[in-house]
Amino acid sequence: MKPPKPSEIVKFYGNPDTNGDGQPDPKWEAANLIYIVPPYRMQWSWGGECKRIRVHKKCADSLLRCLTKIGQEFDVKARTYYQLDRCGGGYTFRPIRGVSDRLSMHAYGAAIDLAPELNPLGHKWYPNGYRMMPEEVVKIFADEGWYFGGLFRRPDCQHMEYVDRTT
Repeated sequence: MKPPKPSEIVKFYGNPDTNGDGQPDPKWEAANLIYIVPPYRMQWSWGGECKRIRVHKKCADSLLRCLTKIGQEFDVKARTYYQLDRCGGGYTFRPIRGVSDRLSMHAYGAAIDLAPELNPLGHKWYPNGYRMMPEEVVKIFADEGWYFGGLFRRPDCQHMEYVDRTT
C-alpha cells in the first residue's frame, strides 16, 4: 500500500481547514475526531501518562486493534525496551515537517507516532537492531492498512498513517 494523494485524503477524511486560514475547523474536529484508550499503559513522549489518543473516527478501531496486538505480542519489558509505550501524538493540526503547503496526516487524525526518541525523523530504519521500530510492529500496522513512515524518502520510523480508505 502506498501513501494516499492529497485529493484522496480530503475526499476520505474531509477537510480539517475548510476555510483555508491555517487553523483547524472546530466543526470538522467535532464531527470526525474521537478518543481511544490505549489497551496498555502508555506515556506521552514529552512526559505524563497517555490516557487517551485523539484520532479520526475512520481509523480509531484499526488503531486500537494495532495497539491491542502490540500489547499481546510484546510483554511490558519488550514494550519498554522498544519504547512502544511512548506516544508522540495522534491528532495534531500541522503541516508536514519541512513542507509548509501540505497538511500532515496528523492534521487529519490519521497518524500516530510511537517511540519517537528511538526513531527520529530522517534516520534510516534498521529493523533488526539499534532498538528501532520492530518489524513485527510494522507488520501489525500494515496488516490493518497503515503505511510505515520508515519507507518515506525522508524516513520517519516513528510514524504510522492510515491509508486503507475502505472503512
